[in-house]
Amino acid sequence: MQKVERFEGNYFQWLKEELSGWDRLPWAVFGGGVGFQLAILLHTLIVMILTRENIDSIFINHIY
Repeated sequence: MQKVERFEGNYFQWLKEELSGWDRLPWAVFGGGVGFQLAILLHTLIVMILTRENIDSIFINHIY
């Protein structure tokens, strides 16, 4: 039975150690995925704000 090494340190030190061994291609795929998710988030926020503005303008125009 092999002895398993136990990491001694905090989460950020562990994360730095895990990500430091990556080549360029995994970083490119990871960056593309993060960028895509960020674009979806920002697009959704913009659409929600514009939808709210359009609904508000319809109701405000009917009140006055």
